[in-house]
Amino acid sequence: MSEEQLRWLIIGCSAVLLIAFIILLIILLKRKNKIKESQEFPELLEAIGGKDNITNLVLNGSRISFNFENKKDLDKEKIKDNGVESIVVSNKKATLVIGKKAPIIYKYLNENIK
Repeated sequence: MSEEQLRWLIIGCSAVLLIAFIILLIILLKRKNKIKESQEFPELLEAIGGKDNITNLVLNGSRISFNFENKKDLDKEKIKDNGVESIVVSNKKATLVIGKKAPIIYKYLNENIK
């Protein structure tokens, strides 16, 4: 085997190992960040004023919007402590920017405000 063939063999093996390592790393990170469908968010429900404070709940991608009865029942700091990246509040409407967990949180809120 010539020196050049040996060099290409080493480069090829290194590339295969690097790709395998990246794939393994991606799989492990996805497993770590997996969101459980049955996850509950009672503290978040309390932070937005409870089930009686929420009306017209809407899921829009990574955001959840809802109308509320009483603005002073919204605890913005507690809301952010419960997985919400940001909250935008107007007169009678709030929008929670959540991210990947938005569908799970929406499902939980929707089932618990009825």
